[in-house]
Amino acid sequence: LLNDERFSKNAARVTNREALKVELDAIFASDTAEAWVEKLRAAGIPAGPIRTTGQALDAYETEARGLIQQAPHASEGTVPVVRSPLHFSGTPVRQPMGAPVLGQHNEDVLREMLGYGETELAALKAKGIIGA
Repeated sequence: LLNDERFSKNAARVTNREALKVELDAIFASDTAEAWVEKLRAAGIPAGPIRTTGQALDAYETEARGLIQQAPHASEGTVPVVRSPLHFSGTPVRQPMGAPVLGQHNEDVLREMLGYGETELAALKAKGIIGA
């Protein structure tokens, strides 16, 4: 491939992308993903496997970094969530929370964003439009 004019420069590789993909797919199919990662790393090329979501969540690195933690949830008690991988000394990252249940923040939105008062909220509750 190094001597193939179709792939000698970036513009040529872009033009011949499909042909290059066919060539590379055939090469990569000759060994396992794990073997290719080892070969690339041995050659000094940063590489890692492409994982499914489940594989990423179950990976050693995920556990070692403590990326999964329990967060409070309105109906479940706690739920597992992915925490931020960022760590700041002066500005700590807010702890994650479980996803809200349907209607959980309706009153807050009506009050804080739309300016509803207690009388208006009580009327909506009485009509069953928002939770009691």
